Amino acid sequence: MNYIDLLKTHSGHKDIALEIKKFELDNNIELPSIYRCFILNYDLTNLCSYDLLSYYDEVHNSTLQLYSVEFTENPNITIDSLYKIEDIKEKMYSIYNTKELNKFKDYIAIGESFNQGILMLGVGNYNYDQIFIEYAHEEERIIKISDNIFDFMTGFSVIVEEDYLPDSICVENLYKNWGEDFWRVKK
Repeated sequence: MNYIDLLKTHSGHKDIALEIKKFELDNNIELPSIYRCFILNYDLTNLCSYDLLSYYDEVHNSTLQLYSVEFTENPNITIDSLYKIEDIKEKMYSIYNTKELNKFKDYIAIGESFNQGILMLGVGNYNYDQIFIEYAHEEERIIKISDNIFDFMTGFSVIVEEDYLPDSICVENLYKNWGEDFWRVKK
């Protein structure tokens, strides 16, 4: 299983398309086609939520995470968040000064990694649609990690961790009611 298997699809496709158009006009940039397709189709609001694959523990009256995630090519790369299209410009101005913004003109920040890295999308002719990570504290600041957002997201291995379940409960004992975002334990 990979991260895309856990994502929900968008119901407001037209709203996202309008937000993309506004972003492109405001920033005089055209989003790369593969990234555009990704954000048009997938809801990123719950990407790092524990509710993506979780179960409801009635004994403790809480929802608990049931998986771990690892980027197979480099376990140090994680996803803390992916920015909504309308937040990208504000995030970039809060992270980078004017000199750095000019230096990174062929990239836009699209998210953050737990290890203080900024996930970047290539928007230049030479790096179009590629995914990078930028580390302010490293000598090599920008490192390519994937050819596109789909390769990046499918590069994460999502592992259901039975060890996260209480003793005596296994994955086969879980079920989900219609409309619920979590799994329950069969009694």
